[in-house]
Amino acid sequence: MKKNLLLCCFALFSVSYIFAQDVENTEKKTFQFPKNEFHISWGDPFYTSTMMYYFYDYFYYDQHLSQFDWFQPTAIENKKYAIGSFTLSYFYRLKKWLWLGGTVNTTSTVGGECFDVLTKEPLPYPNETYLGFAPAIRFSYFNREYVTLYSGLAVSFGCAFTTIKDPVKNTKTVRTRLGVQPQFTFFGVSFGNKVFGNIELGIGYKGFGSVGLGYKF
Repeated sequence: MKKNLLLCCFALFSVSYIFAQDVENTEKKTFQFPKNEFHISWGDPFYTSTMMYYFYDYFYYDQHLSQFDWFQPTAIENKKYAIGSFTLSYFYRLKKWLWLGGTVNTTSTVGGECFDVLTKEPLPYPNETYLGFAPAIRFSYFNREYVTLYSGLAVSFGCAFTTIKDPVKNTKTVRTRLGVQPQFTFFGVSFGNKVFGNIELGIGYKGFGSVGLGYKF
């Protein structure tokens, strides 16, 4: 009796194991993790506006607006707006958890017109545009067909273009300056299969947070 019971248990275990293997093999055949990924994202303007101001805006008003010279005008500056960061990315999956790729990123400021506080005469004012390329690495620690969780690092090498507009002379002067900006992605999530959306939180040229759309194949 015991012998027959053991034989039944063994047979049941064998059938269950074979069935589980068939299911696993079927899943492997029906879904393979994509190797390539393209996506475009927009990042908030809060960090990028600070980045533009402290790292790349090297045009100063000293020659026009010095308050230490009584004969020079004092300026009133209108608000300057940052449009946020736009990033186009490509990644290639080397392993299930490891991606290598690169990004092209840009951000700009608009507005900021200046006027003499007394005469209201227009004065020269700058706007900035940054364009950079960044090698990037990504680590995906949760990989499913419709959800991926990841972190990453990138370093952007680029150039800032400061356009100085003089409304009186009707001239534009463009100055350039090289710069480096990192991007630390502390947490990222993508949801979807081939067409997907993603949200990232971090700090760098994408801002403190970014949202995007992409395609995997």
